[in-house]
Amino acid sequence: MTSLDDLKEGIELFGSWNPNIDIGEYTLTVKQTVDHHKDGGAWVFEPPPQKFTIGALRFSLTTSDVLACFPAPGSSTPSGRLLPYVSLRDPYLPWESRKCAPSNWGKAPSMALLVFADSEIAPDDLKTGQTSELLSQTPDGRLRPDLGSSDLPKAACTTLDLSPTDLLQHLPNPVNELPLLAHVRREIRTGVEGPEKPVVTPAHSAVISNRFPRTTISANSNAKDEPCHYTAHLVSLLGHENHLVDTEALMKSTKVRLVSLWSWQFTISAATEETYADAFSNMHNDSNTKGKNRLRFTPSQPVSQKVAKRLEAGYIPMPNRVATGENTAAWYRGPLGPWPPAKKAPSPQHTPFSCADEALVYSTNEGMLDISLAAAWNIGFQLVLSRRDLFGQLLTLQSVATHYALTLAMTARSPAGPAHFASAETLEADVLTDMMAPTPMRQRFDAMMTGAKRTTGSNRLGDDLTKALTEPSRQAVAFDSAPTPVANPDHSHPLVHHAAALLERPDVVSTLKRVLRQRHLHEAAEPEASEEKVAFDISADDNPPDTWLWDAVDLLGFLPPWYLVPMADAALPPDSIRFFSIDERWLSALADGMLAVGTHTTLDHALIPHLADVVFKPRHPDQDPACGLLMRSAIVRAWPHHPTVSKDPGGTEPVADNRDPGYFTIHGAKLITRTQISPDTVLLLFDKCPKEVTLQEPGHVLQFGLDGTDSKKLRDASGTVQGTPLKVFDDLLYDDAWPGHRREILKVTDLAKKLCNNVTDDPASFAYQMLNPPACLEIKLPVS
Repeated sequence: MTSLDDLKEGIELFGSWNPNIDIGEYTLTVKQTVDHHKDGGAWVFEPPPQKFTIGALRFSLTTSDVLACFPAPGSSTPSGRLLPYVSLRDPYLPWESRKCAPSNWGKAPSMALLVFADSEIAPDDLKTGQTSELLSQTPDGRLRPDLGSSDLPKAACTTLDLSPTDLLQHLPNPVNELPLLAHVRREIRTGVEGPEKPVVTPAHSAVISNRFPRTTISANSNAKDEPCHYTAHLVSLLGHENHLVDTEALMKSTKVRLVSLWSWQFTISAATEETYADAFSNMHNDSNTKGKNRLRFTPSQPVSQKVAKRLEAGYIPMPNRVATGENTAAWYRGPLGPWPPAKKAPSPQHTPFSCADEALVYSTNEGMLDISLAAAWNIGFQLVLSRRDLFGQLLTLQSVATHYALTLAMTARSPAGPAHFASAETLEADVLTDMMAPTPMRQRFDAMMTGAKRTTGSNRLGDDLTKALTEPSRQAVAFDSAPTPVANPDHSHPLVHHAAALLERPDVVSTLKRVLRQRHLHEAAEPEASEEKVAFDISADDNPPDTWLWDAVDLLGFLPPWYLVPMADAALPPDSIRFFSIDERWLSALADGMLAVGTHTTLDHALIPHLADVVFKPRHPDQDPACGLLMRSAIVRAWPHHPTVSKDPGGTEPVADNRDPGYFTIHGAKLITRTQISPDTVLLLFDKCPKEVTLQEPGHVLQFGLDGTDSKKLRDASGTVQGTPLKVFDDLLYDDAWPGHRREILKVTDLAKKLCNNVTDDPASFAYQMLNPPACLEIKLPVS
């Protein structure tokens, strides 16, 4: 048994083995002796002999027996350089042989995969019926399998009749070629505990065909090849071993009847389609071309230096109609800026835009408007209106915040309000919290009686009342002088103005944010939370929480692709990868537009910057901006769709396997999101700049065949290609060809000699050499 541990996809191949299970009839005799301890006598029990039969799945397979087929059933593939195969869940099934099999059958399996074009099998040669009828030895000139003297079961099966010439032409040589076309393998996956403890899946067997199904030659020499429809049959060779080793009886028959255990159909199309390897090669060449690794628009005509500088920064000229009605051009750039990002001085604190016109920027160098931030504001406004979930969350939060602010304003306008608010620069957090979110009356009474109220002083009113009521003599309490009256509050301004003025106090703002985070975010996470639980579980920590409603970067996945990459055909050509940085100013304008929904009064506008701190994940301007990549290729349409998974929680060190199910491997960063923004374009966002990104072809389908169109390269145990490619289609195919077809039958033994150093009895090594590993592309981010 031979194993190869260094396959890139973690596939461990084993040579075929014979489990020494002989199929045939056996007799079981049981004899039991029981000593009854009387005069040394014993009772002897000897039931009649029982006959039984050891057999395999000789007549048909079910869907639970078959693991996979290639090409996929009913598929249309352009490749004529791959060998069809079938994988079986039972690792022993192909080698289960009969007791009377010939000695020179050797390690050959008892089944083979034959591939036929539609014109090569007559409809009458394929029959389905009862096994006892189709395989009974009747004198009609057909050579049936010798299955012994036991009665055949009345089960359904499918048979295939071939002429001796066609059978020998399609079937690999049982002595030399057939053993190389079957092997056992198991997949080794990375476990939860890391690569140190891999997870080994159950072994399964594979049977490979020896034919390269290809397109047919057109009758018109100037026309393209025509598609060809094929049918693959996994046939059982049980009972035909002697016929195939000694072909004398085989050639005397008119037809040879084989049992078809499993079959499927596929089409080899004439159209050429791009493979993963082709796409990765094009991406590699494109990324290495100087000046093409940035997301930018390339004009067809020479432009001035000022315009070229704008285009280099990722801007695109767009038609624009100004407020006065004139049609002109303006610069626009989405949230995806160039990479590496330009180094700039720290900008002052962002002041929210109240409308889109405030975000317009006029460039005196070109005499054009920059509408990027204004468009971001409008995009954010429309995004909230277009999504019911975002709209409901925002209006709920605005309503709660307005209620709290107005509650404070009403308290401030009460007769005791001015003196109370003027008593200190800042109030205790508990006092403001009780003003904003009053606790229920019963809880306030219980807290007062038990001394658990979160104010100064620890006397329990319940103890004082008990002491007063139990004293024998009680005296009247003398009150101090009457409290000093407070001047009447100023009611000349609306209540919302008073509330907006209170938001200028740091203590009020800090407490308001805490209450909103506690109540709104807590209720969003736990809708069943009661008011009591929320009222007495408010943290006094001013640090930003770990939970928030929205992340501005994640919201980019909701936007239409033309907002992110306008004129994508020019800025992002096919088979290209572009890295980008996230424009923080664009995100701020987007957030301003989202929060502007439902704002009308002075108080609404005053609450916007404070709500932004609660709603959005905090962005730190002193840190590097988020990074991402855009990939456009036809292979994106066939890429598997799975939820994004990341195995780098900290994102501080490169990891060995930080792969999402889409087969992107990110080293040194955390994958935030992966979104397919169009049928052929995928967007990936990272929390920081990764050290390397690896793209890998999905390995869910193994492929056995040639590397290029007609060649095969020799690989060592580590997978490194070495030596001169072998021209298989020119030198290693049999000369026999069917009408309208090219040569398609592989000389298995000759190819195995060249690939395996003249070793022709090692199916594991041959399968390893014929296995096409998934294509891989390693990308390093450009540096400044």
